[in-house]
Amino acid sequence: MNSKNSFRKFPELGNLELQKATYRDHSFSPHFHEEYGIGIIIKGSQQKHYRGSKHIIRAGQICVMNPGEVHFAHPVTQEGWTYRMIYANAALFKEISADMNGRMGGYPYFPNLVIEDTCLFKMILSLHLILERPDTSLLEKESIFLSVMEHLLQKYADVKPQSSTLKPSGKHIKKVKEYLDQNYEEDISLEMLSELTEISPFYLLRLFKKEVGSTPHIYLTQRRINKAKQFLSSGDSLSDVAYKTGFADQSHFTNRFKNIVGITPGQYMNKNN
Repeated sequence: MNSKNSFRKFPELGNLELQKATYRDHSFSPHFHEEYGIGIIIKGSQQKHYRGSKHIIRAGQICVMNPGEVHFAHPVTQEGWTYRMIYANAALFKEISADMNGRMGGYPYFPNLVIEDTCLFKMILSLHLILERPDTSLLEKESIFLSVMEHLLQKYADVKPQSSTLKPSGKHIKKVKEYLDQNYEEDISLEMLSELTEISPFYLLRLFKKEVGSTPHIYLTQRRINKAKQFLSSGDSLSDVAYKTGFADQSHFTNRFKNIVGITPGQYMNKNN
């Protein structure tokens, strides 16, 4: 894979994650984020599969993904794409939206994946560059970040009930999700989940995909990756993290992590320590 990637985390901004990357032949596996994903394409283009549709996102355009929305991406041409991403905490976004509206409401919801806005594009790029500077004060980081997010929310977000952003779940699906959340390190089968809910494996699979937007396997893999990121940030070894998150071995863990996050677990650990 021909790629360049840098990654930083900002605990002082609600664990905001900042990523700058170039991918030439890398394809991302289906996955989702618990955070809002805000990206700008600097060069080239990517094809993203999102909400059952294909979208070509080109240089100069912005993409915004809601939490919990399953998606995957690959290059359109051999040139690949260069982009900068921001992954912002969902609860923080909800708080910013509430402050703007003067009342508590649901999570902000972005109906459009692709946004054409030269001014906002430049603001997001500027935010990246400011956050990258080692001499940027905390006050400046907070001020610029909130200013950019306010502009984004005011122009492009709808405020809908929480269930519109974080997908609703019936009692069966809620039980399955809770089980996967609590037992992510185990070797879980569809038959086990069927017994847990007392509904057939086939019907459970259809119901889960309809309500969550992904299969139980994709959901479980994402949970494992999220837990792995926590363990890696704490300094755990790669072999320990692979074992504690239920992957068959370190090689399998590394491949799945890279397919979803875009960098290897070792690179992620080095950039957080």
